[in-house]
Amino acid sequence: MPRQTRQKTRYSGVFVVDLSSGDQTFYIRFKKDGKLIEERAGRKKQGMTGAKANQLRVDRMAGKSETNAEKRERLLFQAGRLRIGGLWKEYLRHKGGKLKGFRTDENRYQNHLSKSFGKKFTDDLVPLDIDKLESTIAKTHAAKTVGNVLELLRRIINFGIAKQLCPPLTFKIRIPSVDNQRIEVLTDEQFSNLNEVWDEYPDQHIVNMHKLIAWTGMRPAEPCKLKWKNIDSELG
Repeated sequence: MPRQTRQKTRYSGVFVVDLSSGDQTFYIRFKKDGKLIEERAGRKKQGMTGAKANQLRVDRMAGKSETNAEKRERLLFQAGRLRIGGLWKEYLRHKGGKLKGFRTDENRYQNHLSKSFGKKFTDDLVPLDIDKLESTIAKTHAAKTVGNVLELLRRIINFGIAKQLCPPLTFKIRIPSVDNQRIEVLTDEQFSNLNEVWDEYPDQHIVNMHKLIAWTGMRPAEPCKLKWKNIDSELG
Protein backbone atom coordinates (compact mmCIF):
# COMPACT_ATOMS: atom_id res chain seq x y z
CA MET A 1 0.00 0.00 0.00
CA PRO A 2 1.53 3.38 -1.02
CA ARG A 3 2.38 5.84 1.72
CA GLN A 4 -0.45 8.31 2.27
CA THR A 5 0.34 11.97 1.70
CA ARG A 6 0.82 13.87 4.92
CA GLN A 7 -0.28 17.49 4.90
CA LYS A 8 1.21 20.09 7.20
CA THR A 9 -0.90 21.74 9.87
CA ARG A 10 -0.41 24.99 11.74
CA TYR A 11 1.52 23.02 14.37
CA SER A 12 5.16 22.08 13.84
CA GLY A 13 5.62 18.32 13.61
CA VAL A 14 1.88 17.64 13.28
CA PHE A 15 0.52 16.28 10.00
CA VAL A 16 -2.88 15.16 8.77
CA VAL A 17 -3.98 12.58 6.19
CA ASP A 18 -7.34 12.78 4.42
CA LEU A 19 -9.03 9.37 4.27
CA SER A 20 -11.37 8.14 1.56
CA SER A 21 -14.06 7.72 4.22
CA GLY A 22 -14.08 11.47 4.80
CA ASP A 23 -12.27 11.13 8.13
CA GLN A 24 -8.79 12.45 8.91
CA THR A 25 -5.85 10.86 10.72
CA PHE A 26 -3.36 13.01 12.63
CA TYR A 27 0.33 12.06 12.84
CA ILE A 28 3.11 13.51 14.97
CA ARG A 29 6.86 13.56 14.34
CA PHE A 30 9.48 14.25 16.97
CA LYS A 31 12.98 13.35 18.05
CA LYS A 32 13.77 11.41 21.19
CA ASP A 33 17.24 10.24 22.19
CA GLY A 34 18.46 11.42 18.79
CA LYS A 35 16.01 9.20 16.91
CA LEU A 36 13.27 10.53 14.60
CA ILE A 37 9.89 9.02 15.51
CA GLU A 38 6.55 9.21 13.70
CA GLU A 39 3.36 8.08 15.42
CA ARG A 40 -0.34 8.06 14.66
CA ALA A 41 -2.05 10.40 17.12
CA GLY A 42 -5.65 9.50 16.30
CA ARG A 43 -8.60 10.19 14.01
CA LYS A 44 -10.75 13.29 13.83
CA LYS A 45 -13.98 11.31 14.35
CA GLN A 46 -12.46 9.92 17.56
CA GLY A 47 -11.98 13.45 18.87
CA MET A 48 -8.40 14.10 17.77
CA THR A 49 -7.53 17.63 16.67
CA GLY A 50 -4.38 19.41 15.58
CA ALA A 51 -4.10 21.08 19.00
CA LYS A 52 -4.47 17.76 20.85
CA ALA A 53 -1.93 16.11 18.56
CA ASN A 54 0.48 18.96 19.20
CA GLN A 55 0.11 18.58 22.98
CA LEU A 56 0.69 14.85 22.63
CA ARG A 57 3.87 15.59 20.69
CA VAL A 58 5.08 18.01 23.38
CA ASP A 59 4.42 15.43 26.10
CA ARG A 60 6.27 12.74 24.13
CA MET A 61 9.36 14.92 23.71
CA ALA A 62 9.32 15.92 27.39
CA GLY A 63 9.01 12.30 28.48
CA LYS A 64 5.65 12.94 30.16
CA SER A 65 3.96 10.23 28.12
CA GLU A 66 5.17 7.00 26.54
CA THR A 67 5.83 6.64 22.86
CA ASN A 68 3.91 3.84 21.17
CA ALA A 69 7.09 1.74 21.07
CA GLU A 70 7.74 2.33 24.79
CA LYS A 71 4.17 1.34 25.62
CA ARG A 72 4.50 -1.88 23.63
CA GLU A 73 7.76 -2.71 25.40
CA ARG A 74 6.18 -2.02 28.80
CA LEU A 75 3.27 -4.33 28.06
CA LEU A 76 5.65 -7.01 26.83
CA PHE A 77 7.76 -6.53 29.96
CA GLN A 78 4.69 -6.96 32.16
CA ALA A 79 3.84 -10.12 30.24
CA GLY A 80 7.37 -11.42 30.77
CA ARG A 81 8.19 -11.24 27.07
CA LEU A 82 10.79 -8.82 25.71
CA ARG A 83 12.57 -8.61 22.39
CA ILE A 84 16.37 -8.81 22.28
CA GLY A 85 16.50 -5.01 22.15
CA GLY A 86 14.37 -4.78 25.28
CA LEU A 87 16.51 -7.37 27.04
CA TRP A 88 19.60 -5.32 26.17
CA LYS A 89 18.07 -2.19 27.73
CA GLU A 90 17.13 -4.08 30.89
CA TYR A 91 20.59 -5.66 31.00
CA LEU A 92 22.20 -2.22 30.89
CA ARG A 93 19.78 -0.84 33.47
CA HIS A 94 20.68 -3.59 35.91
CA LYS A 95 24.40 -3.91 35.21
CA GLY A 96 25.48 -0.88 33.21
CA GLY A 97 27.13 0.96 36.09
CA LYS A 98 28.97 -2.14 37.32
CA LEU A 99 29.76 -3.63 33.93
CA LYS A 100 33.41 -3.76 32.93
CA GLY A 101 33.94 -3.04 29.26
CA PHE A 102 30.56 -1.30 29.03
CA ARG A 103 31.55 0.83 26.02
CA THR A 104 32.99 -2.17 24.21
CA ASP A 105 29.81 -4.18 24.73
CA GLU A 106 27.68 -1.23 23.65
CA ASN A 107 29.68 -0.88 20.43
CA ARG A 108 29.40 -4.60 19.74
CA TYR A 109 25.66 -4.53 20.27
CA GLN A 110 25.07 -1.46 18.10
CA ASN A 111 27.41 -2.60 15.31
CA HIS A 112 26.50 -6.27 15.11
CA LEU A 113 23.26 -7.10 16.98
CA SER A 114 20.90 -4.14 17.07
CA LYS A 115 19.78 -4.16 13.45
CA SER A 116 19.47 -7.91 12.88
CA PHE A 117 18.42 -9.10 16.36
CA GLY A 118 16.99 -6.09 18.22
CA LYS A 119 13.37 -6.72 17.18
CA LYS A 120 13.45 -10.51 17.49
CA PHE A 121 12.02 -12.54 20.36
CA THR A 122 14.18 -15.31 21.75
CA ASP A 123 11.70 -17.97 20.68
CA ASP A 124 11.91 -16.62 17.11
CA LEU A 125 15.60 -17.50 16.93
CA VAL A 126 16.84 -20.63 15.19
CA PRO A 127 20.42 -21.92 14.81
CA LEU A 128 20.52 -20.57 11.24
CA ASP A 129 20.20 -17.00 12.61
CA ILE A 130 23.36 -17.52 14.66
CA ASP A 131 25.17 -19.09 11.71
CA LYS A 132 24.29 -16.09 9.51
CA LEU A 133 25.46 -13.66 12.19
CA GLU A 134 28.75 -15.51 12.58
CA SER A 135 29.28 -15.62 8.82
CA THR A 136 28.49 -11.91 8.37
CA ILE A 137 30.89 -10.74 11.09
CA ALA A 138 33.64 -13.09 9.90
CA LYS A 139 33.70 -11.34 6.50
CA THR A 140 35.15 -8.16 7.98
CA HIS A 141 36.37 -9.04 11.48
CA ALA A 142 38.71 -11.43 13.23
CA ALA A 143 37.53 -14.71 14.73
CA LYS A 144 37.99 -13.23 18.22
CA THR A 145 35.40 -10.54 17.44
CA VAL A 146 32.95 -13.17 16.22
CA GLY A 147 33.29 -14.99 19.53
CA ASN A 148 32.91 -11.79 21.56
CA VAL A 149 29.68 -10.81 19.78
CA LEU A 150 28.17 -14.27 20.17
CA GLU A 151 29.16 -14.29 23.84
CA LEU A 152 27.45 -10.91 24.34
CA LEU A 153 24.26 -12.18 22.67
CA ARG A 154 24.29 -15.28 24.87
CA ARG A 155 24.88 -13.15 27.97
CA ILE A 156 21.93 -10.87 27.16
CA ILE A 157 19.59 -13.80 26.58
CA ASN A 158 20.74 -15.63 29.72
CA PHE A 159 20.05 -12.45 31.70
CA GLY A 160 16.53 -12.28 30.25
CA ILE A 161 15.87 -15.93 31.07
CA ALA A 162 17.12 -15.49 34.64
CA LYS A 163 14.83 -12.46 35.11
CA GLN A 164 11.90 -14.27 33.45
CA LEU A 165 11.73 -11.63 30.73
CA CYS A 166 11.84 -14.11 27.86
CA PRO A 167 11.46 -17.82 27.16
CA PRO A 168 14.66 -19.88 26.91
CA LEU A 169 16.26 -20.80 23.61
CA THR A 170 15.59 -24.23 22.18
CA PHE A 171 19.29 -24.60 21.33
CA LYS A 172 22.69 -23.52 22.66
CA ILE A 173 24.73 -20.65 21.27
CA ARG A 174 28.19 -22.13 20.91
CA ILE A 175 31.19 -19.82 20.97
CA PRO A 176 33.86 -20.79 18.41
CA SER A 177 37.23 -21.50 19.98
CA VAL A 178 40.04 -19.15 19.01
CA ASP A 179 43.72 -19.99 19.25
CA ASN A 180 45.37 -16.68 20.15
CA GLN A 181 48.61 -18.23 21.32
CA ARG A 182 51.60 -16.97 19.38
CA ILE A 183 55.12 -18.10 20.23
CA GLU A 184 58.11 -16.89 18.28
CA VAL A 185 61.57 -18.26 19.08
CA LEU A 186 64.64 -16.80 17.40
CA THR A 187 67.13 -19.15 15.82
CA ASP A 188 70.81 -18.83 16.77
CA GLU A 189 71.48 -17.05 13.49
CA GLN A 190 68.60 -14.61 14.01
CA PHE A 191 69.75 -13.86 17.54
CA SER A 192 73.31 -13.25 16.33
CA ASN A 193 72.00 -10.81 13.71
CA LEU A 194 69.90 -9.06 16.34
CA ASN A 195 72.96 -8.58 18.55
CA GLU A 196 74.82 -6.99 15.65
CA VAL A 197 71.94 -4.60 15.10
CA TRP A 198 71.92 -3.73 18.79
CA ASP A 199 75.66 -3.04 18.77
CA GLU A 200 75.46 -0.74 15.75
CA TYR A 201 72.22 1.05 16.57
CA PRO A 202 72.96 4.74 17.36
CA ASP A 203 70.46 5.15 20.21
CA GLN A 204 71.58 2.76 22.94
CA HIS A 205 68.70 3.90 25.16
CA ILE A 206 66.30 2.25 22.71
CA VAL A 207 68.60 -0.78 22.53
CA ASN A 208 68.52 -1.18 26.31
CA MET A 209 64.73 -1.07 26.33
CA HIS A 210 64.64 -3.59 23.51
CA LYS A 211 66.97 -5.91 25.42
CA LEU A 212 64.82 -5.58 28.53
CA ILE A 213 61.77 -6.65 26.54
CA ALA A 214 63.67 -9.51 24.88
CA TRP A 215 65.18 -10.94 28.08
CA THR A 216 62.20 -10.51 30.41
CA GLY A 217 59.27 -11.20 28.09
CA MET A 218 57.64 -7.86 28.93
CA ARG A 219 54.97 -6.42 26.71
CA PRO A 220 56.35 -3.57 24.54
CA ALA A 221 54.49 -0.86 26.50
CA GLU A 222 55.44 -2.11 29.97
CA PRO A 223 59.03 -0.76 30.18
CA CYS A 224 57.69 2.76 29.63
CA LYS A 225 55.63 2.44 32.82
CA LEU A 226 58.50 1.29 35.04
CA LYS A 227 59.51 3.46 38.01
CA TRP A 228 62.55 3.35 40.26
CA LYS A 229 60.47 1.77 43.02
CA ASN A 230 59.99 -1.24 40.72
CA ILE A 231 63.75 -1.91 40.73
CA ASP A 232 65.19 -4.25 43.37
CA SER A 233 68.91 -3.38 43.48
CA GLU A 234 69.66 -6.18 45.94
CA LEU A 235 68.10 -9.10 44.12
CA GLY A 236 68.80 -7.64 40.68
